[in-house]
Amino acid sequence: MGGADPRFRVVHDGGGGGRGGGWNAGARHVFPHTEYLAFLAPDDVLLPRAYEDLIGLLDKSGADLATGNVYRLGAAGRSQSAFHPAARETVLRTHVRRDPVLLGDHFVRNKVFRRAFWDRHGFVFPDGDGCDGAAVALPAHVLAEAVDVLHEHVCYWRLPSGRGGPGGRGRRRCGTGSRRWRGCGRCWPIRCTGWTPGCGRRTTGRS
Repeated sequence: MGGADPRFRVVHDGGGGGRGGGWNAGARHVFPHTEYLAFLAPDDVLLPRAYEDLIGLLDKSGADLATGNVYRLGAAGRSQSAFHPAARETVLRTHVRRDPVLLGDHFVRNKVFRRAFWDRHGFVFPDGDGCDGAAVALPAHVLAEAVDVLHEHVCYWRLPSGRGGPGGRGRRRCGTGSRRWRGCGRCWPIRCTGWTPGCGRRTTGRS
């Protein structure tokens, strides 16, 4: 597909870095004129109009990133992500300081990042397949000047086979809070605020 359509670029990174390494390789090889970045795992399902709607908010607000709602998809069918309230309303230019619920929004699969914001802070995913981008998503929420929240669902988060029915978490969270923060070297703004993330205990000091 990449060779036939100039809008696409296929990047081969060798696979040694897992999902995080693949996302990093993609971010390094974007076209110079690229304005926005988005990241999906191989088993994620993107809903129609997802990027159109998220980018539409960013174009309107000038915020640094936009985040949408998420469905879980498991053996029992579709259910609401426990980390993303179904009743959330669309809000422009909010922030975790005003809306601490966003600290539970630790995925990247449901987000679009403004390229200038990404480059300014030099975000890098840790290598491996164990996490869903929390080591970038949570620091990005804090470092952003403003965040747009979209009420509509933008993707299905596919759970591992045999896990996850309605009402349950469905999978092990990707480590304790301390391990999550150590996965990213840009987490110091979160630590120095004294906040205790909802995902686990607070850590101290820089990595």
